[in-house]
Amino acid sequence: MSIKAFQPQQGRLIVAGAYFAGLSGLLFVLYLLTFVAPDALRRRRSPSFKQRLEEENHRRERLEKADRAAQKRGGVLVLLLILTGLIAALLAQSHALTRARTIERQAAQEHTQLRQAATEAARLALQRLADDPDLTVDALSEDWAVEQTEQTPLGIQTQVSVRDEQAFFDLNNLAAPNSPGRRASEDIAMDLQTLCGDFAPSAKTSALRDFVDEDTDGARETDFYRRLVPPATCPNRALYGWREILHVDGWSEEQLARRPRASAMDGFNASLIDHATLIPVARTRPIPINVNTASRETLRAVMGIEQDALVDTVLVLREIHPIRQLDVFSITAGPETFDRLQPFLDVRSHYFRIRARAERDGRRAAVETLVKREDDGRVLVLQWVEEPS
Repeated sequence: MSIKAFQPQQGRLIVAGAYFAGLSGLLFVLYLLTFVAPDALRRRRSPSFKQRLEEENHRRERLEKADRAAQKRGGVLVLLLILTGLIAALLAQSHALTRARTIERQAAQEHTQLRQAATEAARLALQRLADDPDLTVDALSEDWAVEQTEQTPLGIQTQVSVRDEQAFFDLNNLAAPNSPGRRASEDIAMDLQTLCGDFAPSAKTSALRDFVDEDTDGARETDFYRRLVPPATCPNRALYGWREILHVDGWSEEQLARRPRASAMDGFNASLIDHATLIPVARTRPIPINVNTASRETLRAVMGIEQDALVDTVLVLREIHPIRQLDVFSITAGPETFDRLQPFLDVRSHYFRIRARAERDGRRAAVETLVKREDDGRVLVLQWVEEPS
């Protein structure tokens, strides 16, 4: 059959299809009304169906309640986890704080033990000074001059040394007035600086004298320091330590630096810090050096750079035994020279500096004290400095 022959039949086929579809739908409705609907009505009206429906509703409600309970339990669990985390963090912080405090307390206890050990070592050194059997002479061969190293029952290593401060020339002697016919403190200070390689020490020495003497007569007194930028002061008293000398006009850290010695024959390469000191006490006369403990450079500065023969005599005599009388200088150098030098010479010492150190497991504590020993052996503490922990 051709397409043209089929086209007139197309309308009749559509009508037949629609009729067949309507008839099928009608039969389906009749089936529902005849068989399905009555059965569904009987089931819905039966007690078992109602019971199953109620059970289904109850089951659904139980499931919904269970879901809500589970959600609540989940929320509570999350809250418990958060609280547990917070408590754990607080416990960790508390533990860390407790540990830090424990370490801090242990460190403080350790420092206290080290400090006590250093203090005890310094006290024993003071006792050795006081117990010196011969107070009329002091030499480096005596018990107090020997460095002591010990170990305490707590395992602390202690080391203590006693330095004779009168083995050095005290620059604070510039505060004492000069006596006619005697060697001047300024001359000794300048000779000492010359031996340290400073060949123009006059201005610095004059400035230092103005800084430490009690009067206000001089070119470097209070008015001079007030005009500086920034303004400074002139204490007009003995210096307490080396840091103060840096405030004196013309003085610098370079002068206090320890210099390498080129050779034993180099007579002008000494270090000022090794041959000078600062004893912070007021005085009306110079504090002398101890000829039994002073270095060659200190002896040369005090006696005069030109007095090499006298210095060599002192060094030879004290090697044999400590010098007990200064009269030997009158014989060796002559009465006139001896009279000029006498205020700056002695055979014993009154001022000492004690350094005590205690150490254990890399930790350490140290104390330094300046003391004065009286003629009767009593020891007075003038300065006590503890090293920062």
